[in-house]
Amino acid sequence: MVIESDSACKVSRIVEELCSDAVPKSFVWLVFKTLDREIEARRSRRLPERIPYLIADAMYGKVQ
Repeated sequence: MVIESDSACKVSRIVEELCSDAVPKSFVWLVFKTLDREIEARRSRRLPERIPYLIADAMYGKVQ
């Protein structure tokens, strides 16, 4: 993911509205750059041949 300058400005404004504090655009870029590396590392990792999983289903009903 490559963040555009316009997107960084939007994120900065949203954080400022939510937190009542300004966030520099450079900080937003750093966060996105870090997230990009983590996402790519997870995307390119090998998964085990078998992945155990459990499916649970339930129904709750009131009985008189």
